[in-house]
Amino acid sequence: PTLISQALAGASLVYFDGRLTEAALLLARAARAAEIAVLVEGERLRPGLQDLLKEADYVVTSAHFPQEWTGEQCIGDAMLEVAMRLPRARMVITTLGTKGSVCLLRQDQQAATAKRCLQEIIEELSNQTTDSSSRSSDNSSPSKGHVCISSSGVAIQPARVASTSADVRLQFSSSRDSSAAEASAQEAASKAAALNADASNAHGYIRAHHETAGNSCAVAQ
Repeated sequence: PTLISQALAGASLVYFDGRLTEAALLLARAARAAEIAVLVEGERLRPGLQDLLKEADYVVTSAHFPQEWTGEQCIGDAMLEVAMRLPRARMVITTLGTKGSVCLLRQDQQAATAKRCLQEIIEELSNQTTDSSSRSSDNSSPSKGHVCISSSGVAIQPARVASTSADVRLQFSSSRDSSAAEASAQEAASKAAALNADASNAHGYIRAHHETAGNSCAVAQ
């Protein structure tokens, strides 16, 4: 307890990279008790990571983690399932490499009136940012709008952000197959456990059941 108190002294946020989950869980719970924000990264399946994620105020994942953890076939259904499994998380962000990232910001369900499929929203916002990028490229000189250009000639531009205009009550896609998703998640967990020489503990990499949580969110990409 003394070491934990010392580690948290003066902290406003604690970040966990998903490793050493048993020790991290003790620190995360102490941080929550002290009203210190908790950020957890989900890079890949790890034993006990699901328990650590449950303590998070903010969750950031790699592009493949949501689908591996949930078994869902599309990124929209996977991110929504992640948000529902983690009712404490105020924000769930999934990075998508060169395509940027998707952010779900949890809001009061009473504020959302419209119901929409998250996968459709992600595709719509992606098209908006792509169109904006194309127009910028067509109408600008090579250097206009760049923050800087590296010595190797790589240009860095301001981020292009698109978001829903109001809070939305998110829904899964009509093609979602929960049975197939569970089987896919089990398979991903077994592979992850085998890679960690932990094959007998595959159940520790996923959780079969989750709490029901509100899914009213604003979405940004």
